[in-house]
Amino acid sequence: MIAEACANDAPEDIVAGRDLWAGKGMTGKSTAETYSQEWSRLGFATRLRPAAVAPGSRVQSLRQVREYLKPYPAADGKTMTAGLQIMRGRAPNLSARYNV
Repeated sequence: MIAEACANDAPEDIVAGRDLWAGKGMTGKSTAETYSQEWSRLGFATRLRPAAVAPGSRVQSLRQVREYLKPYPAADGKTMTAGLQIMRGRAPNLSARYNV
């Protein structure tokens, strides 16, 4: 789903919960390994890295998300973009809660 949504504009970096690396599924690979292999197969140079777990990291992570959501001028100089984009209809619970 992420790969399809980002086909023309692949993210450079994705931060995920550490549980993505835990356990091996029926394929013998973690979910993180499966994602990384799929992105490589599609030609994405996306880096997948675990989120911080240090004391206070949830607060710091929330600050990072807010920073990523801040709009800035896109490369075309005409439109705005953000480091983190939420695609309409892809996060209904988030959209309902925050009126996105």
